[in-house]
Amino acid sequence: MSIAQQLHKNTVFPDLTQDTKDAVIQFMAEQAQHESAELSEVQDLFSRIMQHEAQSSTAIGNGIALPNVKIEGLAEQKLFLGRSRLGIDFGAVDNKPVHLIFLLVSPSQEPEKHCKSMAGISKLLHNSQFRDQLMKAKDQEEIISLVQKFS
Repeated sequence: MSIAQQLHKNTVFPDLTQDTKDAVIQFMAEQAQHESAELSEVQDLFSRIMQHEAQSSTAIGNGIALPNVKIEGLAEQKLFLGRSRLGIDFGAVDNKPVHLIFLLVSPSQEPEKHCKSMAGISKLLHNSQFRDQLMKAKDQEEIISLVQKFS
């Protein structure tokens, strides 16, 4: 399933108000569990994401963070996108605030798919025109349309 196919209105959060990395990851983990019956059964999704984050920041520069986690027994990959207009300190390599957060939750039994998805998201976000338009998009529908256009 492509990146664009994984995003829909209930998995895109265009107006994050959280002002810390922990708060935004907590919010996105809660929304993920609310949106997905399968993820609602995962114990401590937030803690699992934060354990990975503690090993090294998932902020890759250019205002982007890619928090991700692999979950044993998960049937299919889930993708969530959050946008913070103010920016959040994620400990990025370039010391800039993060504005775009892609949360990827993958089945642990499919590491290749996880890596391919991370690479695809990364490649997409290296396009400055895409990032600029994503920041200007007015709502979930426009964000999803942009992802479809640039994918």
